[in-house]
Parts: sequence; C-alpha cells; structure tokens
Amino acid sequence: KLYKYAVVGNQEALYMIGMIAAYCHGDNIGVTILRQNANMGCLRSSYTLSLILRDCDRNESDGYLRRAVKVDYLPACQELLSSQEVKDKFGDINYKTLRSFFDPIALNRLLSRTYLQNSGVRGVSTSHCWNPNCGRWALKAQNNGTSGPQLQPSSKYLPPLPPHLEASLLKLVEDNNEKLCLGSDSGCGSGSGSDNDHNTPMTCIPVKSSMSSTLKVPRSIMDRSFRVSRMKMCSSCRRAKYCSKLCQVYDWRSGQHKMECQYL
Repeated sequence: KLYKYAVVGNQEALYMIGMIAAYCHGDNIGVTILRQNANMGCLRSSYTLSLILRDCDRNESDGYLRRAVKVDYLPACQELLSSQEVKDKFGDINYKTLRSFFDPIALNRLLSRTYLQNSGVRGVSTSHCWNPNCGRWALKAQNNGTSGPQLQPSSKYLPPLPPHLEASLLKLVEDNNEKLCLGSDSGCGSGSGSDNDHNTPMTCIPVKSSMSSTLKVPRSIMDRSFRVSRMKMCSSCRRAKYCSKLCQVYDWRSGQHKMECQYL
C-alpha cells in the first residue's frame, strides 16, 4: 500500500518503507532509501540516519545531524546541543511536544512486533528502546578479541525481503537515484509530503558507494547487511537504554522512568 505513494515521491511513505526494510528485514536497501529521502529534503530521514549511522560512520552521521539542526529540527538539536542551548532555543519542552516527533504508531508497533516475534533477534544480545512509544532496537556490540567491539549485522537474524518486494524496492532506489541526479544542478527540493517546514534548500550529502552495490542483482549478504548503532544508557540506573535523546527525555518528563529509575 505504501509503495504506490513512494513511487510518486511521498516522503512519509518513503520513510516508512525505509524503516521497515531496515528494521524488519535488516536490509541495507532500507538505509539507502532513507539516504535518498533525506537528500530530497526529509528532515525525519536525516535525523534517523544520524542515529543509525553514528557508530559505523560518524562523519556521515554528523552531516545528517547538522543538516537537521540547521533548520531547528528539535530531536536533532537535542542530540547536538547542550540542554541549556535547547532550552534557550525552544523554551521549556513538555513531553506532549516531544511525543509529536515520534514515528507513526503503526510503524512503531510493527517494529516492536517484529522484535518480539523473531526468536533469532531475541536469541542474541539485543537492546530495545525503553520508551514504550518507540519500536526501535539494536544488537549490542560484541568484543571478539579484535581492537574493539564489533557491531553485529541485523540481516543475520531477520528474514530476507521476499523476492518480489526486493525487486520493487531496487526499482524504487534506481528511480529515486535518477531523480536526484537530474535535480543535482539545482539542489534537492522539498518534494511531495516533505517535513521541511522551513522551506530551506537542502544540500545533498553524497550517497555512499554502497548504493551501487545495493542495486546489483543478485545481492550478496554483505550488500544486504547494515549495522544498527548501539543504544544510549541512563547514566543513573545504567539499565534503561534509549535510541535517542528524544526518547530518553520523553521517558523522563512523562514520569515513566523518573519513577522507576531509583528502583533499578
């Protein structure tokens, strides 16, 4: 159902398709779609990419984050600015305002259900965001005797995309790439369904070379794989884990974790 909206450039549909491919199938094509959507002006995609990529490609992650901060996208500002700077810019923010930046309920429920129903994912060391309104999860890093902890590819534990859906998404990526190439001389526009309320021209961040391998058929396991960044931990109880500052601050200001933290 989302696909027919995605092919005409609806950014909400592209975002949801990218998230489903990434988190429900562990497929790098989802990250590629999010990259393309970000280069079309979708701030939510830019912000989400900054979270997904912060462990495996810090420079690219920071680029997407700064893009969203430049137009005062609140969740991105929480990640990059100090608490005082966020307060000076936005004032006192209540949990209801923070909740308005969450992913659609249907998407969060789908991601959570995939995590709970997939024994392969739950059978390894994983973390799920403690914000009950968030569906994101991550595989914990493992130290296998090398120089540092290694992030595990989620595609190893999730079902692959069905062949017909994979073909459709590859065609979508190819078509989007052509649109971006055609619009490269004039910059990225806001597109249909953009959440760029500031109407600020977006500077394209070059899509990584992995996109070219994403388009190859058949794709190898390495072409399909991507690594979800680790969760952040509550510095007080060191038990609660969150995918973002947005979720962490919301969980505290809504009273949920503020009440339970002292008992953990």
